[in-house]
Amino acid sequence: MRELRDFAGTVLVLAVLGVAAGVVWSLVAPRAPYVALDGGPALADPSTQALVAADGWFAVITGAVGLVVGLVG
Repeated sequence: MRELRDFAGTVLVLAVLGVAAGVVWSLVAPRAPYVALDGGPALADPSTQALVAADGWFAVITGAVGLVVGLVG
């Protein structure tokens, strides 16, 4: 029974950390500019660096959370 409780606690903590990391990422990552066209949204500048920068921020934030979780584990 204790193993199941430990497992559930671990899943809950990781879920909360994942949501927190997602919120932080949405706050710090640059947004790519889109425009509304008849066919739907399109990138205003297809060569924008914002898409790559957002992926970089995602890697940094999730890497940091992963390191902290690994150290605690």
